[in-house]
Amino acid sequence: MSPTSINHSPAKDHLLTRIENIKDYLSSKRVILCYDSDIKTIHRVLSAYQQCLLSNHLYWSNNTAIVFFTSLDTPLSNMKDVYFYPNVSKIDIEYRDLISLAAVNIIIGQSPTIPYNMNIPTIVSHFNKNPNCIQANIDNKMEMATIINDTLYTKPLNTSVLLNAYRNGHKRLFLFDYDGTLTPIVSNPADAQPTPTLLHNLDVLCKDPSNVVWIISGRDQTFLDTYLGKIPRLGLSAEHGSFMKKAGLNSWTDMLKDADMSWKNTALAIFQKYTHSNPGTVIEQKKSSITWHYRNAVDTIET
Repeated sequence: MSPTSINHSPAKDHLLTRIENIKDYLSSKRVILCYDSDIKTIHRVLSAYQQCLLSNHLYWSNNTAIVFFTSLDTPLSNMKDVYFYPNVSKIDIEYRDLISLAAVNIIIGQSPTIPYNMNIPTIVSHFNKNPNCIQANIDNKMEMATIINDTLYTKPLNTSVLLNAYRNGHKRLFLFDYDGTLTPIVSNPADAQPTPTLLHNLDVLCKDPSNVVWIISGRDQTFLDTYLGKIPRLGLSAEHGSFMKKAGLNSWTDMLKDADMSWKNTALAIFQKYTHSNPGTVIEQKKSSITWHYRNAVDTIET
């Protein structure tokens, strides 16, 4: 599957198998590799990429490229920086070059039959519960675009450096967000419950007297108490610091006890207006805030 040349018709230039020296050609880009050959998936990913990501984040217009591995030998798009790599049946040097350039994987269907880089962010379907991946609703273009944007900014963690720093540290502070950090972002927030593995790992960290561990979350007190409150020596911060519970204590400290919260009625009326006109959106009321959730909106672009 050796590349031949690049100077062909515009449509065929979107086949990476016609480009010499792929590594140099894409080296200045943040490369997204999509391992799904299903036409419907390709169109959905392209829609999120073009209509939402590039239109809302202009920086990526000249700094990203997306590559689809597919059984098709005809490009489905002539869009700038969208490429197709047909019939990957063996691990050739061009494919290894692509892996080395990849910033993000998208694997909506089954796991690829060819090797891929598991050390970079991998976006999967929201039906896939792999805790090491980032869940996304492929039918929600805005959600897909937001997640792709976030992962493009994420550089792979150097685990060797992290491990050495941990072993050499005598006093360590861990501040963990919950959604999107300890658990994947999901369409229904109630589904983001901690796994037994997560609870075990937090418990192990908290048992080390050299560690101070806090969860700093937008979640409310009830949620954090219910799912994380039984871990000894774990500090909890609810509603983005509005309520604090120090490790070992049973009571919460209200950081907003003297705050004027009269603004909530005005904000609620505005949110109710937009919720009524945008089916699928919902309002979540907390003690310190009001959140308008549009992730499941029927029309995410209009919303």
